Amino acid sequence: MTYIKSLGVTLMKYDDEFYIVVGEEPYEVNETSARIFDLCNGRDSLDDMCRKMLTIFDYEEASMRGDIVTLLDELKSIGAIAEV
Repeated sequence: MTYIKSLGVTLMKYDDEFYIVVGEEPYEVNETSARIFDLCNGRDSLDDMCRKMLTIFDYEEASMRGDIVTLLDELKSIGAIAEV
């Protein structure tokens, strides 16, 4: 399964803070969440996302996968992404 950003949803960086903007509503996210959101491109699966994030961050694979799933669920709930 892959994920894609919803139409009109953007990722913005202001100073050192990241925001996912859904409609007119900004949601502040950390850098890790911003990188995962960026991987919601319709091509990268959950496994791909996990593998790519593990090359950037020193993290246990099971914990990384769990955190990614939690974030993806949150992003789906606010309409920022959709499963493809």
